[in-house]
Amino acid sequence: MLLLVASISVGMQLSSADLVLWNRINPAIAYMRTGGISVGAAAFISKEGLAITHQLTISRTPADLQTSSGQVLKFKVLHKDTPSQLVLIKTEEVPKGISTVEPATNTDGTKGFIYAVLAHGPCKAELTNAGTIGIDEASRRSVPMSVVRIEQTISPIGGGLLLNERGRLVGAFAATLATSNQSRSAAVPSGRQNDSSHGEVGVAKALPGGSPLPVNGLQSSQYQNLGPQGMVVGYSPTWEVMTKALNGFKTPSHKASQGLLGIFVVDSPESGGLAVKEFFVDSPALSAGIELGDVIVRIGDFPVKNQIDFARATYRLVPNTNVVVVVKRGNVLKNVLVTVGSQLTALREGLALSIAM
Repeated sequence: MLLLVASISVGMQLSSADLVLWNRINPAIAYMRTGGISVGAAAFISKEGLAITHQLTISRTPADLQTSSGQVLKFKVLHKDTPSQLVLIKTEEVPKGISTVEPATNTDGTKGFIYAVLAHGPCKAELTNAGTIGIDEASRRSVPMSVVRIEQTISPIGGGLLLNERGRLVGAFAATLATSNQSRSAAVPSGRQNDSSHGEVGVAKALPGGSPLPVNGLQSSQYQNLGPQGMVVGYSPTWEVMTKALNGFKTPSHKASQGLLGIFVVDSPESGGLAVKEFFVDSPALSAGIELGDVIVRIGDFPVKNQIDFARATYRLVPNTNVVVVVKRGNVLKNVLVTVGSQLTALREGLALSIAM
């Protein structure tokens, strides 16, 4: 069993140029500790002591957190957000000399090099794409996921926070690909918004009851030559999911409210969109005039051609606002004005997020 010493080995895999950028971000970072040993990272989102960490870190029963300047603080848990798997904490005293991380926006991009902040400090990682779907096992809601590559490190990556070079939160490691994906194949699940049914879902790696995820080297030949160390492929909810959580944490209720259309859709490639197959109780879409069999081709400014588009578009919705949903009914396109519903999210202990491949 590997134990990390109390001091944080910052920048083990960072170049001198990276360290210059990282030093601007570092005052916003703290490390969750048990017995003086770091078990995960946290990031401040307000100078009054609000901070976020990952549910995996909380499962390791941290007793306090240490800021980058060395201040040790006690904290309490305020809220746990299901889709992002982020946990909001608040220090019992106001921290000194900290900065804050900000939510990401679509201008921050979905690809490129980022920092993965692990228990031992930051490492360089690469955000490769946002083309995967996860399933929140509490609500059965589709969660858009990003694929992240990182070299093997001396500590588990599960729960690591992902920041871009501007210090904006773009993700957090939810799962790693444990084995070669050569033999894995499963249908991407149907797009669900608060669907209480439990149909079969293709699972690559389920988050195991809050336990730390190990670092796993991939065996597939397609990954063998990506770097001097063995490479790990991980999954993270996309920046849309993270931003929704952070914005909710900053409200008086400290809870993120998810935009809701209240529909169940399936791929309709021959029609160029997603066919509406079911409405849920008090569905905003049904109330607005969307009908069974309609094919959704656009939600607001976001074209939707598949489940991934649908999940990302719905995570950008703001409850109690209006959005134009473009549907194809027969051969006719119709603009339907929908008042977005809402659902407050809450996390049960040990909740799993399944990754569909």
